[in-house]
Amino acid sequence: VVLNSMRLLLTGRFREGRIGRVVGAVNRGVATVTGPFAALSWAGLAEGWSRVRAPAVRWGRVAAPLGYLLGTSVFAIRPREAGVVRRFGHVVAAGLRPGLHVKWPYPVERLTRLQPEYVRVAEIGYRTIPGKANAPSVEPAAYEWSTQHRAGRFQKIPDESLMFSGDEILVEVNAVCQYSVSDNAAYLFNAANTDELVRSAAESALRETVRHTPFEAVITTGRHAVEQHAAEELQRMLDRYRCGVRVHRFHLQDVHPPIEVVDAYRDVASAYEEKTTLVNQAEAYRNEQLPLARG
Repeated sequence: VVLNSMRLLLTGRFREGRIGRVVGAVNRGVATVTGPFAALSWAGLAEGWSRVRAPAVRWGRVAAPLGYLLGTSVFAIRPREAGVVRRFGHVVAAGLRPGLHVKWPYPVERLTRLQPEYVRVAEIGYRTIPGKANAPSVEPAAYEWSTQHRAGRFQKIPDESLMFSGDEILVEVNAVCQYSVSDNAAYLFNAANTDELVRSAAESALRETVRHTPFEAVITTGRHAVEQHAAEELQRMLDRYRCGVRVHRFHLQDVHPPIEVVDAYRDVASAYEEKTTLVNQAEAYRNEQLPLARG
């Protein structure tokens, strides 16, 4: 259509001289190109469709249901994945391994994929900002107690991190819990949001553990015991909930007094160190003078 329009436009405007000869050559070339397609008219198309319409409809009636059945019945489970199949809501297969499988077409049976071996993380006291997990960090390797954390890859959640120790001293705790799926069907269907349930239960278990641990032990030598006890308590809670989760470990990442009382805490620590120094000096003097007095 475009070539014919150009040919008619040029023929209508230029008919004489050298331009006319050029236009004639163009017309001949256009005719050569468009010659094979001259038969493609509306009448020809309608006639051709009338010939193939009946076979096309007949084969389409067969191909459409067959394609739907194959597309919704045959599926593949990728490596490190597991498949859970439900038939009208009832779980009929809870651990399909990687490979090719067949099920009843949708909506009779539905497939849900998940990665049971993937180690998931529940963050307590902070959140990793989406999109910045792998970005270069603007935070230092370590913070002092009196330094406010910068807004880098992490966002602090003060309501979660602030806890009471066993001797009723406030302490800020940032921790992470690592867990994985132990029961595919229970993880998917026994809770509306299993990951959020694990995070809430992990916070509760950690608070309960810190509440029975002295402040000095939480920030120094008792951290490993706190982590182990919190992991065991969390596993007992999740087993009662039947959410199909296996806890691997707890890790206390950052434990320190609240920033508002760091100066007071350092004064107390300095006074305690001074007291210990004076007591040691007094005991050394006593141990020196008593043998002399006996002599």
